[in-house]
Amino acid sequence: MFRARRFPPVTVIPESYHALKDIAHTPFAAYLLLSPVEQGVVDLKSQTDALNALLSRIDNAKTEVTAKWFSADEMDRANRILDATAELVRQTLQTQTVSKDSLYAFAKKLGPLMLANAWDAGCAQINGTHAQMMTWKDSLSSDDWQQLIAVNRARHQARYRNAATQYFSWLFDVKGTSWSYPGESMRVIYVESLGPGEDASDELATVLIDADASQAFFGDRWRLSEDVLSEGAAACIEKLPASSRYKH
Repeated sequence: MFRARRFPPVTVIPESYHALKDIAHTPFAAYLLLSPVEQGVVDLKSQTDALNALLSRIDNAKTEVTAKWFSADEMDRANRILDATAELVRQTLQTQTVSKDSLYAFAKKLGPLMLANAWDAGCAQINGTHAQMMTWKDSLSSDDWQQLIAVNRARHQARYRNAATQYFSWLFDVKGTSWSYPGESMRVIYVESLGPGEDASDELATVLIDADASQAFFGDRWRLSEDVLSEGAAACIEKLPASSRYKH
């Protein structure tokens, strides 16, 4: 007989994780506003309000680049990302032009910095999740721990090497079939869904936009089909104590 036990909701991912991701998404925001202009899909005038709003948010974000959220290296990286993005937007508004060369040069320059932020964010997610799992493990009987199932809920497409999927696959030390999505099994289940008011065309648009931005920033059209946090997550999972894992 199936018996479910629900734990009360707990916030396990630290605020620094969100701060790192917010900074890394700033160049994406600029790119997604300017790329349609460069492609002739929209004119710059239609994007001006959004670009000015982005500049205002960057100015506000600069005041939050402190040791409260970031390490010294992360603060330096955050400022470089924000400054470069603000410079691109201001130059665009001043010249009223968007060139493909300047846009791609910007993306190529910022891509490695964004991946470094993603690495640190992925590691923060794993460490926060693991700490809470060990707390719950101590409150469970051996039988309950052996039957625990993780359901990883998320919107958008299932990401290859999803950080949470990687972690629970490691924790439970269980493999799925040869045809299953990497890391998934009867004990690690990924559940994806569309958001309220979204349909398949929204999902398709997201995938296509991600592919274009992924090529520009990372030189790999498929990089954003893999969880952008995957590398940092994998590196920190390797450092977790093996004694924490489920023992068969």
